[in-house]
Amino acid sequence: MPTLLVTANQSTFYQSAYATVAKDNPMVHHVSIDQSGHVVMAEQVAVFNQVVSQFLHQL
Repeated sequence: MPTLLVTANQSTFYQSAYATVAKDNPMVHHVSIDQSGHVVMAEQVAVFNQVVSQFLHQL
């Protein structure tokens, strides 16, 4: 199943390093959002919504 993995560059919870689980799985699409911390969907609303929208349109 296609999966979107969103990480935040300034978060100690959603670090880009966690995306290593995605590197060998073609079904996982990883996006790291800059200038965001633990609540990436609230801190970068427009960017997060654009990432999710683009992902859903690819399905």
